[in-house]
Amino acid sequence: MKEVTASQIAVVGAGLMGHGIAQTLALAGYDVNLTDVKSEALAGALGQVKSNLETLVRHKVATRDQCKQALRRVRLVSDTREAVTDARFIIESISEDPALKKKLYVTLERACSKNTIIATNTSTIAISELAGALDRRGRFIGMHWWNPPYLMPLIEVVVGEETSEETVDATVALSKRLGKIPIVCRHGVLGTRLQGALMIEALRLVEEGAASAEDIDAVARLTLGLRLPIMGPLQIIDFGGARTVLQGLEHLPKVGGDRYAVPEIIRDYVERDWLGVESGHGFYTYTGKQKKKALKQRDEWLISKLKGWAKPTSPLRPPEVGRRKKRP
Repeated sequence: MKEVTASQIAVVGAGLMGHGIAQTLALAGYDVNLTDVKSEALAGALGQVKSNLETLVRHKVATRDQCKQALRRVRLVSDTREAVTDARFIIESISEDPALKKKLYVTLERACSKNTIIATNTSTIAISELAGALDRRGRFIGMHWWNPPYLMPLIEVVVGEETSEETVDATVALSKRLGKIPIVCRHGVLGTRLQGALMIEALRLVEEGAASAEDIDAVARLTLGLRLPIMGPLQIIDFGGARTVLQGLEHLPKVGGDRYAVPEIIRDYVERDWLGVESGHGFYTYTGKQKKKALKQRDEWLISKLKGWAKPTSPLRPPEVGRRKKRP
């Protein structure tokens, strides 16, 4: 399939994610049909896009002229069939309701060209399950954006059992054209599982009375939140040392129960002497220069973020969200 060009994209769903996706496409030079069954959602979406664009201008991420042109490229269409008739690529971003999505796909497939790719922004529902509503399943794919979509750089390209490689390639190419970083996921969405694990554990800690919501969020923000932009969880294991990390993890089931059962992969790495930085091989391979470079990058990142962190204007300070709530 040829690369998707201008005037050939439709976004279905103008809510929380849809308007930001349409805005991103428009800024990249695409003419976008944005559609929603609710007229108030369409009207509200345009106002939000304008507000987002003003933010980009204020921070000099885009020029005012670029933003004006982008606004002209977003066309609000109340009729879904009309919005997708000429589209070569459709991005669905409606609520996480499988039945509602499947019903919509039937409408989309009947209205659009047989060569059109239909992508879903779902973060949780299996692509193959949703594809069951379609006849042309090879042209159905997951294209999971992160909120806010006009700022977050990653797009997860989620492949279903019958998704064609041509469809994967076209979706990856479009993501790159938008200036995003596409990650091809062949076993479901990765980010949702990682984020879900953290959210579930945070909820359990509150439920158990282990700490307040404010303290739990502070721990996440001022430890994990600071390190994760420069080192992912597996690289953190490499730098901490697999043997040391394993020793620590083995104590967690004693505190939190079976939900902290240690995956066998880290035991296997320790047995193989794949300890990370100290042995030169772990989840990544390291030379002396690479180790020093990674450490320097980590420390410089932290210094840049921690400068003035105690000031009232620091982004590291918790937002003023109101009084603490007591558990019922």
